[in-house]
Amino acid sequence: MVYFGAIYYIMPRLLNVEWPSRLLIRIHFWACAIGMAIYFVGLSIGGWLQGMALNRSDTPFMEIMAATIPYLKVRTVGGSLMTLGHVALAISFLWMLFKRRDSAAKTEPTLFAPASPENSVSRTASTSSSLAPCSPCSRRWRGWSCCRCGNSEISSP
Repeated sequence: MVYFGAIYYIMPRLLNVEWPSRLLIRIHFWACAIGMAIYFVGLSIGGWLQGMALNRSDTPFMEIMAATIPYLKVRTVGGSLMTLGHVALAISFLWMLFKRRDSAAKTEPTLFAPASPENSVSRTASTSSSLAPCSPCSRRWRGWSCCRCGNSEISSP
């Protein structure tokens, strides 16, 4: 999941283009998270029960293998959800890669404003510990520029 977070952070800055769809990002995250949880729980329970059955010498091996089939089906559901999430990432990435550059002014879903001389500020201004209100839009923010209007001047709180 950290790897995907890095992709979602780095790619808009590398290509200077926003991610095209917040919905695809959410589908990717939740499908992968739920898929991994189902995968982990199904294989953990199935493996533990299979190990306990293998410790008993009177149980036939094929019967033990047949008893693990439901847990492997649960694993398939989890794997399918993870695949769905990765397909959503691939669609989102290809959409971002091939979309036109002039739509980069949109600030959703990552609220990334491209660096330009009019909306950059010094490093010392961004390290203040309090949230400062933005003068034009009154939104409280911390950082290089306001994510709503692009203002780079910090007014005193």
